[in-house]
Amino acid sequence: MANLLDYLDWRGDLSFGASALADVDLLTLSRAAYLPFDGVVTEDTRTRTLSLGQAAERVLALFRSGDAGHALRLREDERLLELLTESPRFAQLTVFGYVNRFDQQRQEQFSAVSFLLPDETCAVAFRGTDGTLVGWKEDFNMAFADAVAAQLDAKNYVDALAFSGPLRLCGHSKGGNLAVYAGAFSMARERVIQVRSFDGPGFNERVAASPEIAKVAPRVRTLVPQSSVIGMLMEHSEDFSIVRSKSVGVFQHDVYNWQVTRNEFLSVKERTNSSVFIDAAFKRWVADMRPELREKMINGVFAVLDSTDGRMPRDLFSPRSAFAMVKAAGEMDEETRSAVLEAFKMLRGAMTESLPALLEQGERERR
Repeated sequence: MANLLDYLDWRGDLSFGASALADVDLLTLSRAAYLPFDGVVTEDTRTRTLSLGQAAERVLALFRSGDAGHALRLREDERLLELLTESPRFAQLTVFGYVNRFDQQRQEQFSAVSFLLPDETCAVAFRGTDGTLVGWKEDFNMAFADAVAAQLDAKNYVDALAFSGPLRLCGHSKGGNLAVYAGAFSMARERVIQVRSFDGPGFNERVAASPEIAKVAPRVRTLVPQSSVIGMLMEHSEDFSIVRSKSVGVFQHDVYNWQVTRNEFLSVKERTNSSVFIDAAFKRWVADMRPELREKMINGVFAVLDSTDGRMPRDLFSPRSAFAMVKAAGEMDEETRSAVLEAFKMLRGAMTESLPALLEQGERERR
């Protein structure tokens, strides 16, 4: 089963003139947005002297030297860097405008990078959630806030981009959500010709129903794996395509598991019954909750998590963290505790009411 690394192996020697830009190329750039270009690629969007191949080579050298600031998120990222240095298709692209912000106080986690393409368009790739608690909290804030810090950052990034030609916006996970948001609300939205969201979550009801989202929707394509969880969260106004993944459950969110043939994704007709069930249950749960209840519940849960002083989800599993969370939960004020308990009671009800959708989908898959 082939993935995007195999795609770079097979077709990395083909120019964009010989083989037109495809969604797999934009997925490659979306994964490249997770690479630690800190200190390698300039933030200045007017300075365009570095190729993607040169940038990848420098990051690879820093990673292999043990530089802590250039650790890679996934094991496969090392091979991706190698292929980006070797592939004429990607190595010759100009890379610029790398931004990477993390602010615990503002609950902000944002990163983006731009690439000049041979057709004189610019592809902007937004990074998804970085795995920190701050990043996850910002994601959950989207359930009640019309705009979180990263969404405003994405809009401002596109507004400030020193490029006057057509724009292509893309991203994986939260990065896909940011691509859609920037495409809808940026002052440059009329120049946005293409938006690709790779398993990116949607928006709360108010944002999803906005005229800005409706206007950009025809240019948006969302691609999700067959057991998508993240990409089914909240509301989508655009259609989506289903990609075959070799993994199971939430691990399908990892784009290295997405299956590719030649220059396109292997597709399937329907999502799995588990994806349909989670989608229906979550949407019913959120719809039943007032925005203020969503906010109280999310803030309450993350206040308990923050009590551990941990930065990453894995930090929550130490004995010290467990003790801190139990203590914080016990000290929660009555209003917050009631909000959290009410929200989880509603979740149980939503899952029960969505069970028929799970059973119906299971029957369809057995036929």
